[in-house]
Amino acid sequence: MLTDAQIDVMIESSAESLKSTLLLLQKATENSYNFKEISVQRHRLKGVLLNMGENGWVEIVRQMEKSASKKEHKKYSSIVESLHVGMADILLFGHGDE
Repeated sequence: MLTDAQIDVMIESSAESLKSTLLLLQKATENSYNFKEISVQRHRLKGVLLNMGENGWVEIVRQMEKSASKKEHKKYSSIVESLHVGMADILLFGHGDE
């Protein structure tokens, strides 16, 4: 059994990993198609989301992975923004307590 404090630390750590990965992925999708960096960050994001139990979001990342592996020119930045908006509660975790 974990204490509430331990759970908070785990959520905050996951939120920080999610934030940094989304930022790096967003940078990889802006203004050009850096497919290698998209692949690296998408893989990292998939791992973070799997650790968080966010399987629905993982499927979206997998779809992005398939498109990027084929070097399809899609609006990857829009997908990343959708992830960012959809995970806003997690990304903001701990910021209202200060």
